[in-house]
Amino acid sequence: MNRTKKIFCVTLNFLVTAMFCTLAVAQDNFSGEKTKSEKIVQQEKYSVATNNFPEFPAKKNPLRIGEFQAMYAGIANAKIPIPKVYATQSGEDWKTQGDWFGRITSEYAILCAMDAPFDHLIYHNQEHYRIVSFMGPNHDYEEAIDEDDELRYWLHWRRTEDRRALWTPFYAFRRQAEWDDHGEVYPLTKDGPDIWYLLDIKHTGIFEASMYFYNKDGHDHANRLRDYVIEVYPSPKAWSGVFEDRPVYGELAEKQVSKIPPLSKARVNMFWGGVHKKFTLAGPGSYFVKIDRNNSYNTIISAAMIRQVHGEPTWLVRRKKIVGMPRMALVPYDPPPLPEKDLSNAGENIILFWKLLEEKGNFHDVILKQYRYRLALYRTAVYAAERNAIETDKQLAKSLKWRLNQWDEEQRKEYIEVMLRGWRADYLSNGAIRDMIKDNRKRFPHIYKEPRYDENTYPELKEKNKNLTPSNPNKER
Repeated sequence: MNRTKKIFCVTLNFLVTAMFCTLAVAQDNFSGEKTKSEKIVQQEKYSVATNNFPEFPAKKNPLRIGEFQAMYAGIANAKIPIPKVYATQSGEDWKTQGDWFGRITSEYAILCAMDAPFDHLIYHNQEHYRIVSFMGPNHDYEEAIDEDDELRYWLHWRRTEDRRALWTPFYAFRRQAEWDDHGEVYPLTKDGPDIWYLLDIKHTGIFEASMYFYNKDGHDHANRLRDYVIEVYPSPKAWSGVFEDRPVYGELAEKQVSKIPPLSKARVNMFWGGVHKKFTLAGPGSYFVKIDRNNSYNTIISAAMIRQVHGEPTWLVRRKKIVGMPRMALVPYDPPPLPEKDLSNAGENIILFWKLLEEKGNFHDVILKQYRYRLALYRTAVYAAERNAIETDKQLAKSLKWRLNQWDEEQRKEYIEVMLRGWRADYLSNGAIRDMIKDNRKRFPHIYKEPRYDENTYPELKEKNKNLTPSNPNKER
């Protein structure tokens, strides 16, 4: 009986408490105060369009002392050397987009079909690199397709302000163009045709090969069906220089694929925002790069680039310090210098680790970790700059941000200003370009200026135009 009374009392207390809670909630609602669930529902929804997401990389979570020491010791004790024939995926860049010149490379680049059916080739000379494109051998389909089918060169947007389109130093604006394997006329189930290119590296060192992909119409119809596999193979033969031999290289490449597995591979998909895919290669050597259609609608690529990242500087790197980047006259576009003095203890350790990563850049186990470690150093530098309020620490964080292509609007604005300045300087010192611009003033209103030699406006021209006079503007330098 006593037990029954206890159960009855507990139940009664529970019901009374629930009744008062209900009345309290009702009173809150009546007074206009929202319940917790209503507050959650009415919060602003996450949206990329509103930019209400945190900046990447995050400014939190700097390296702790123990983490720093372990990472530093691992790099200092790196022991896996790179073989003579070597390729590995070294990352991807979704932020740079079309602002590639001087960031991804300034040594050698092919901007595909920028003046279709011709490419824009950016280089000082081809003594150290060469890239030659061709279609894969599997490109015959019944009688509807010519057995001599070749890569298509498409120029879609002659001029655009879309940042995802590549900047061309030839015209000082953006264009969207691409190579196409003509896959749109083949069944999705067909293997190929694929895009191939042969990359020759003639200098000893470590190099970074980049490819830019931009699925400009990737929201529409079959254009969404673009999902590629990049494969890198060693080539037993360098480019002979005879362009009529491209079909021969297609057959040679396919035979090489059937013999050995790829040295490295990567996937390209969902690239409406534009992405640079990167591979680290050893030189000297020749490599086949295959962009496998992978049952996609077709295969497209907008640029192929290369630069040196470790080793004795090539002639191109040494030349850049003297005459600057191609088609930029002497206008510099370099990262902010790394400060050497008056740093905090954290800043000094960051500089020490950064230089160690550069020094050990010819070891396989370092290459695999290099970008992640540098990103961690940048986070730590940002944290140190905010905490210590030392000007040199702020300069260090700014320099690392530039070197890692972590763009902000200030850098974007500077990029356009420097590119236009370089184009105009080159235009002033190049008679052929001046004549072309004068004949096409309406096409280049943003960069056209009457030929003149203004060393106050363009001090970079002072040395370059030392032997030029207004009466003899086309005299060779």
